[in-house]
Amino acid sequence: MSVRHALLAFLSEGPKYGLQLRQEFEKSTGDVWPLNVGQVYTTLQRLERDELIESDDRGRKPGRKRCSVSPRPVAKSSTRG
Repeated sequence: MSVRHALLAFLSEGPKYGLQLRQEFEKSTGDVWPLNVGQVYTTLQRLERDELIESDDRGRKPGRKRCSVSPRPVAKSSTRG
C-alpha cells in the first residue's frame, strides 16, 4: 500500500484533516507503519497539485485545511485533422 493511495482511500469516505488521515493510516496498519505528519502534508500537497483532491480552509483556524476528493476532471480530447 502506498501512502498516496491510502490517503485517497480515506478521503473517499469524506473530508478529513491531515492529522485525522495520519491516525487512520496508523490504525489501518496496526501501528506497524508509523507515518510522519510531514509526509502526510507533502502527499496532500502533491494530490492537490495533481487535482485529485481539493482543500477548504473557509471558517477554520489559520493553517487548518480540510481535504476532500476532487470531482473527476474531464478528460481533454484531442482532435485530429
